[in-house]
Amino acid sequence: MSLAKKKKGAKREVTIDTLREAIREAKEKAKKRNFLESMEILISIKDVNLKDPANRFQLDITLPHKPTKPFKVAAFVAGPHEVEAKELGIDYYTRREIETIATNKREAKKLAKRYDHFLVTRTLLPIVVKLMGRYLGPRGKMPVPVPENAPLKPFVERYQKTVRVRLRTVPIIYARFGTRDMDDDKLAENARTIYRSVVMKLPKGERNIKHVYVKTTMGPAVRVV
Repeated sequence: MSLAKKKKGAKREVTIDTLREAIREAKEKAKKRNFLESMEILISIKDVNLKDPANRFQLDITLPHKPTKPFKVAAFVAGPHEVEAKELGIDYYTRREIETIATNKREAKKLAKRYDHFLVTRTLLPIVVKLMGRYLGPRGKMPVPVPENAPLKPFVERYQKTVRVRLRTVPIIYARFGTRDMDDDKLAENARTIYRSVVMKLPKGERNIKHVYVKTTMGPAVRVV
């Protein structure tokens, strides 16, 4: 049933079923593009004082289903991690490369913007924080430390399906939860995971939710609640 045909004022809940319905409608309303669009969720927040830093938060949410276009992960590496990063086929940066990039403000900003997540060999963390912290910190992208003797692969696989959401000074949370070609059930489960994680962080839970929408990258927003 189309969301538009629902009775006006009828109470709705954010469930797997209502999300699946909205996702299907969003796909139907969106034009076909010559690139693979992402699926996005927008959560509007109410009655939360965001002037109080205690009410702001950042969450790393691991989705149950990996998007066709995984989240972009890069690593600052040393020792065995340099070899492993190359084998895994991810972008990686050595200490020397970090030091070079940090001398060029424009390149450092581009690097911080290019990826969704960063990993770092733990022994390199102090130098990365010192040289790149000013570019990564404000974007909520400080790197996740990995012990030098721990394999990099599990961290890469986890963060390729991890979305980072932030509630700062604007009462809206936006997150990508998959790609248009994915199964509607999997997309609904991913979106529901994000929604529940956000609700758990809000002072009054679902009572702080104003509206929830889903959409494709360039398509119209479809209201869930």
